[in-house]
Amino acid sequence: MHAVSDMACSLGPYADRVEEILAAWDETGRVRRIWKRDSTLWSGADEDRWLGWLRPADQEEKALASIFQEIKARGFRDALLLGMGGSSRCAEVLSLTFGGSEGFPKLHVLDSTAPSQVTRAKSKLSPEHTLYIVASKSGTTTEANVLCDTFLEETKKIVGKNAGGHFAAITDPGTPLETFARKAGFAYVFHGDPEIGGRYSALSNFGRVPSEVIGLDFAGLLRSAADMAARCGPGVSCEENPGAVLGIILAELALQGRDKVTLVITPEIQIFGTWLEQLLAESTGKEGRGL
Repeated sequence: MHAVSDMACSLGPYADRVEEILAAWDETGRVRRIWKRDSTLWSGADEDRWLGWLRPADQEEKALASIFQEIKARGFRDALLLGMGGSSRCAEVLSLTFGGSEGFPKLHVLDSTAPSQVTRAKSKLSPEHTLYIVASKSGTTTEANVLCDTFLEETKKIVGKNAGGHFAAITDPGTPLETFARKAGFAYVFHGDPEIGGRYSALSNFGRVPSEVIGLDFAGLLRSAADMAARCGPGVSCEENPGAVLGIILAELALQGRDKVTLVITPEIQIFGTWLEQLLAESTGKEGRGL
């Protein structure tokens, strides 16, 4: 049964309109155009520069795998991710949903410069047993840089001149953060993909590095993502494409004034709602509109 047919009873008077739009999308080949990075589907400005998330995720990066084994062997008890918004949301959701694996560090996320939260993070962790992961695509995120400086100085008090060996950076190539990290002797620098925006970076190193550091099965997540990408691919009719169906329902109902999204989520995956909230609000909240 078609995905939209399954939802027809809950769509009520909007069902026919959604069916019409799906048919129109098939006729004009809009899904195929998305996969071809056709920026005219958006504003026609620079969107083609930000569609790297359409590329299949690389599941074979063996060089990275050896680095994660090295991190595990160093015996860190904790990992503290310092990043704001899209750079940290995925890792936080995966960590709180699935937990880590035995023998790997426990992940903590600090995405606030509020003194009380910074103090709480300091009180929980011992610098000599912690890997600090600084995440910023641009390498110029003020909050991430302030947190980096704060914890680097804190670690120097305990570890001394080798404090940089307790730090890793995730950032796009050539950013000020990369320059700083190499100068400060960071143990690891992982590159982001310049063509993937922060809120879409879950399957890039911004999601992978913290997940692998705590022993999560990130390869399994990539396989699931590849399966869904195939279901949403250019050769699939829109009525059978769950991504197209969901997107068109959300957009059409918003145009009809139904622009409030309510999530009914079981307690085990409650944190997932905060990630969806950011994706919806930041992606659709433009020019005074949004969900």
